Amino acid sequence: MTSAVAVSLSGSGSTRAGEGTGAVRATAEAGHDEENKVREVRQERTGRPRPCPRSDERLARLWEEHLRAPFPAGRRGADVAGLDLVLVDSDVAGLVRTELDGCGLDDGDIAALWARAADLDKIVPLIDEEYCAAYFARLRAMARLAAAPYVPAAT
Repeated sequence: MTSAVAVSLSGSGSTRAGEGTGAVRATAEAGHDEENKVREVRQERTGRPRPCPRSDERLARLWEEHLRAPFPAGRRGADVAGLDLVLVDSDVAGLVRTELDGCGLDDGDIAALWARAADLDKIVPLIDEEYCAAYFARLRAMARLAAAPYVPAAT
């Protein structure tokens, strides 16, 4: 998100007079202004101030693994404990992507994420196929990590 300002170098490898420090400072200031604007928009949308963008390496790593993993064979349209596995996957994936993109979660998103984490707590132990259980266990871990900074709104 930070705007880049090029610093020209002379043949000797040093910066030209008046370029180095000022360019670095301008880059830092532009990036800071942009981050503040994003924070303001997020606070308007969610009602919560939040650092931007979210930096959770574990969540990002799990997300990348999830993107590469095919949906478990033979489980499309299948229900476990009355829950449609495709719908659970889709709901969690959308909310995690929103969180990773730094868009912030509103109260409804937070409630949905906590509810899906609870759903996954119920269904993961009931899945008897190893790959499918690992797929949904990873989804549960992502849901918990994405939801962890938030407290659900009182109902």
